[in-house]
Order: sequence, then structure tokens, then C-alpha cells
Amino acid sequence: SGTDPSGYGFFSDLFSPITDAWHGIWDSTVGRIAVTVAVAYFTGYYDGGIFGAGNAIANGAAAGFAGGFVGSGGNFQAGIYGGITGGAFGWVGGLPLDPWQAVAAHAGVGCATSSISGGDCGSGALAAGFGKFATQNMPSVFKGSTGYELAYVTVVGGTASVLGGGKFENGATTAAFGYLFNYLSHSRAAGPYVEQLRAGSAQAREMLDAMAADPNTNYYIDVGPVPESAGGGTTRIQQPSLSLWDRLLGRSAPAATVIMTVDVSSQVQFTDVGGQSFSPSALRILGHELGHGYTYLLGGYMGYRTNYDAAIRYENQISRQLSPNAPLRAISDHGRGP
Repeated sequence: SGTDPSGYGFFSDLFSPITDAWHGIWDSTVGRIAVTVAVAYFTGYYDGGIFGAGNAIANGAAAGFAGGFVGSGGNFQAGIYGGITGGAFGWVGGLPLDPWQAVAAHAGVGCATSSISGGDCGSGALAAGFGKFATQNMPSVFKGSTGYELAYVTVVGGTASVLGGGKFENGATTAAFGYLFNYLSHSRAAGPYVEQLRAGSAQAREMLDAMAADPNTNYYIDVGPVPESAGGGTTRIQQPSLSLWDRLLGRSAPAATVIMTVDVSSQVQFTDVGGQSFSPSALRILGHELGHGYTYLLGGYMGYRTNYDAAIRYENQISRQLSPNAPLRAISDHGRGP
């Protein structure tokens, strides 16, 4: 007969290398982390996520569940914990926080979700907090590559967890979820607006290219709510300082981070040069915030009148390139610095 007396047969021999490789991955901490993060990436971020760009909370929850479920070998409870973590990071990413508040918020999410899943608050907080700090201060060698950035943040989070007495695997996954569903998900939401500016305004394209090429500063464009008094957008600077010990050792300060946030649902009113009110588009507000960031790049200080005035001039120039009949905003229609 054609029966293999071993009881395994042709197909077992054919697929044996595949199953052996899969078990090798599953038995490895790094392998399980890679599977969890990969599933979460393709579920919640790739091509806008399953709910589309701009739905960071829903994408984070769905992807966190998928990553936790698959990465645990089909444990439904692990999927639930992953979904809570992913959704929480997606929510935090939409809050109008300054850089240090964002680190604290991430640490809070890490503490809460670690505690809910039966882990340690401290190690979860360290993993998420250091993961966020690493994202904000990305080394230039990794900056610009999603894969390298994600790997770097994952290792930082895992290491921080171990230093706090937790497991590398848990901390690495927590930090990776923070990067995916906070940083990447919200930067992806800004992507369509950035591309429209690139396509329609030579001035905006020049500014964006200059920011991308700046080796001394990280520039980050975000979509999210801002305080009503902010005029539809904010630009914030995180300028790390050196400790006395670092100065004595001659170390250089870490790169600064410029965060430009646009509230696409803002109902703010601007005033044109004729004194008439008008409703600015999200692209116009983004052009204005780019003006702040670009003036900072050229050496202008944030919070000073020269930066405010320059931001409105760039806003007007970009708006006219996008639409020749766009209103010109009055230079005085801004908060005034010294």
C-alpha cells in the first residue's frame, strides 16, 4: 500500500521545517514580542488601520486585542488586556499635552494596564514612560524609519521594565503599543494634510523638507484637540537640558523636539486685513504652525513677536499658493510676544 508505516507521511515531512520554525519563534521571548507587535502593526496602523486613519482609539483597541490574542497563543484574556492598552494609548495621543505631560500620561497608562493584567504598576509605568521619552528623543540614526524607531522604542521599554523588576516581554510590548497607537496613529492622521500642503504649496514643501533634514531638532506634526484659546493649533518646544554631570563630561544636549498640533475640528475665527472674520481651513492652520516651526529652525525664538509675525506671513503665502483668492490674515491677528 501507499501508507507510510511511521504514521507521519509526506505532508508531515513537507511542513516539518515550517512547524519547527514556528515553534522556535514561539519558544523565544523575542519571537513572541515580534509576533505580537507585527499583528498589532498590521491591524491598527498599516494603511490607516482597520477603522481608517484618524480613529486612533478604535484602531488601538482592535490591534491591541489582535496582538495580545495572537501573541499569547490564543489567550482571550490577554487579548482583552492588549485591547485596553492599545485603546488607552490611542486616547492619550489625542490629548493636548506638553512633552513631559505626555511622558507622565504614558506612564499612567502603563501603570494602570499592567496592574489590571496582574502585573506591577512600577515596571509598567517605567516601560511606557521611557518608551514615550525615547520616541520624543529619537536618535538620528533611527529617525525616519518606522521599523528602526519601533525596534528602538521596544527595546527601551523592555529594558526599563526589567530595571523596575518586571519582565522584558511585557515592557517591550507596552512601549511598542505606545509608539504604534499614540505616536504613529496620530502622525498618520496628519499625513493627508501634510501631503496636500506638499502638493499645493512650494513654500510648504520647502519648509517640510528643511525640517526633515535638520539634524539638531525633531519635528512632529500631529492632529488632535487643542485649547480653545490656541486658535486651532499649537506649536510646542521640548528643549532637553544637560545635568551638571553631563556638562562636566562635555556631553552634548539631546535634540530638541518641535511638536505642531492642528485641531481639524476647530471652529476658530481669524481676521483678514480688511477686518472681516473668516473660518480657516485645517490646511491654513497647519501652514501657520509650520511657520512657527520653520522660524524656529531659522533661529527665531518661540513666544516672540518676530516668530508670531513670521508665522502669519508664511500662513498667508502658503494659503495663496493653495488658493489664489484665499484671504490674507492680518499680522495683528495673533497673540503678541515681547
